[in-house]
Amino acid sequence: MGVFRISRDGAENVRQLAGKRVTVLGAARSGIALAQLLSRAGAHVLLSDVKTLVQLSRKVKSLPKSVDVETGGHSARVLQSDLIAISPGIPLDVPILQQAQRQSIPIVGEMEVASWFTDAPIIAITGSNGKTTTTTLIGKIFQSHFEGVLVGGNIGAPFAGELLKNPHPQWNILEVSSFQLETIYTFHPKVAVFTNLSPNHLDRYPSFEAYARAKMRILENMTADDILVFNQDDPVLRDELRSVLPKTLPISTRQQLPWGATLQGLQIRIYWEEINRQISLSRIALPGPHNRYNVLMAVAVASLFGIPDEKIVDVVARFKGLPHRLEKVAEVDGVTFINDSKATTVQSLAYALQSFTQPVVLIAG
Repeated sequence: MGVFRISRDGAENVRQLAGKRVTVLGAARSGIALAQLLSRAGAHVLLSDVKTLVQLSRKVKSLPKSVDVETGGHSARVLQSDLIAISPGIPLDVPILQQAQRQSIPIVGEMEVASWFTDAPIIAITGSNGKTTTTTLIGKIFQSHFEGVLVGGNIGAPFAGELLKNPHPQWNILEVSSFQLETIYTFHPKVAVFTNLSPNHLDRYPSFEAYARAKMRILENMTADDILVFNQDDPVLRDELRSVLPKTLPISTRQQLPWGATLQGLQIRIYWEEINRQISLSRIALPGPHNRYNVLMAVAVASLFGIPDEKIVDVVARFKGLPHRLEKVAEVDGVTFINDSKATTVQSLAYALQSFTQPVVLIAG
């Protein structure tokens, strides 16, 4: 037992876990996966949740016996930990974490801990809208060319859980939320993709500025050898990224940039450092102007790592999107019904409405 000192070396952090008392707060998907990963590393794991056992997933009951589980509240045992790891849904201002901070117990998030268990490069995608679509498309393009591509994170597949299934990935493609970025220490993307920036999650953050600061932490450990791909057409994002350390690759669907990646019609031009590529897409299956940005960012990232044009074109042409995102569900008497229930922000709704030229009857609330 003893104090856990977070190292810049992920492998050293994993070695330190052996014999340490680690509490995982939150027994949903991320917490359960993280408890398993920590237990495999030799930590003495306590999984703690305010919900009752009846309210939690059955997967809690199938955890190895080496993981202690407490439900219905957080006991004093949490404050006897050498390290506390939290699920992204738990804010840092809950009372038990405020007590832990006063006792100088290190607090980290699931994504941070999971990153200690892999030395494969990380491509991390964040932003207020378009993260999941962009992450999925990058993942599919990389999977068409490389072996062992892990796709996870905020996309609905916890990083820790994906590492349990694929302990030695060649690439880590991760959707990253502001909640996850609140609790990083060493998390280091080789490539960060920033889709856009607009007010979101203001039930958790006191202001848009606080939300933006959390998002900007994706750059915290990046160096001048790393790459940031970002939406040059977003004025708020462009202003926030005025001075950053990693190399920048701007993208635009509205103008021809002197360097970066641009899209005109179905022609993508990427001119950046030694890269000079023009990729003609046979078609883009994804509807809507916002998805042009998602496609352009995915193709720009793929171009950085030499994925052939034909593989990129094939994946983009076949990728029709994700459930609940401008998803065509039926056509009755000439009326097309679209499920866009994942559009949970005003900006998402605006993008959706821009995707149609025919009259729209909007059902929202």
